[in-house]
Amino acid sequence: MELERASVITNLQYDRIRSVQAAGNFHKAIWLLRHRMSGKLAMRKEFTPDDVRSGFAAREINHLRRLRLCQNICTYREHELNIASGTGAVVMDVYEYGDLWGLLERHIAQALMFPEAFIWHVFKSLAAALLHMQRGNPPVSHTNFDWIVHVDLYPRNIFLGLPTSHHPSWPRVVIGDFGSSVSRTQSTPNFELRQQPDFRPPEQCFPRSDVYQLGLVIVALCRLTTQPKHSLGFFPTFQKPAGEMYSEGLNNVLRKCLEVNYAARIHTLGLVQTIHRNFLGGGSMHQLLIGERVY
Repeated sequence: MELERASVITNLQYDRIRSVQAAGNFHKAIWLLRHRMSGKLAMRKEFTPDDVRSGFAAREINHLRRLRLCQNICTYREHELNIASGTGAVVMDVYEYGDLWGLLERHIAQALMFPEAFIWHVFKSLAAALLHMQRGNPPVSHTNFDWIVHVDLYPRNIFLGLPTSHHPSWPRVVIGDFGSSVSRTQSTPNFELRQQPDFRPPEQCFPRSDVYQLGLVIVALCRLTTQPKHSLGFFPTFQKPAGEMYSEGLNNVLRKCLEVNYAARIHTLGLVQTIHRNFLGGGSMHQLLIGERVY
């Protein structure tokens, strides 16, 4: 197996600093590491023997390797994989400000609305990641591309890093935890129990399912809620899913993402183009309850 041949013994390159507590279904343990030569921090995710032998671990590693050049997807470094022994791990970059869930909870606790410019930044970053996953980079126009669907896109699987030169005002936004992800060329696993009910799309698994989940992430930020589907019960998508405090442009794009009819829902390329036309810049991290660096 090609992934096993590319496997490296990461313990020879990194020192373990401490274990990390994290929500999720696809790991045995998570460790914060320090590279012995460079001193850079990294994160090691260890897989359970069942997930190694069933192919879940190999699929996640393969997807991260394919997407390693995307600015808005958690950066793969290296991996270990031995199917016979049931051992496997993947080493990735760390993201200094933790996950979007933690930031959302702090804003909920203080009843502090997010600036619209930050909402657009998150929207634009995640849409760019989905486009890379589903069309490649540069995006292809044909329909037989081996797309990847995340399946479990919600704030705990979205991470915040240091600002980049391209977006100096806001934290870098990346998608992580591809344990539930599937691709066009792979059979779809039984992922139903591994999705978050509050961020679940109306259909099983198609490329535009991630677009719906992205819409729910934005609703969660706009409505200050961890249960966006519950909020939509009170604020139907044909009204203003983002709320009165946010622009008509943002509400219009959200409605396109939250179209229940899969075939009528906006696709990733159209979403990126629409966000580009409506994008609102400005603002700074001082407007966020970002907290201290986690790493």
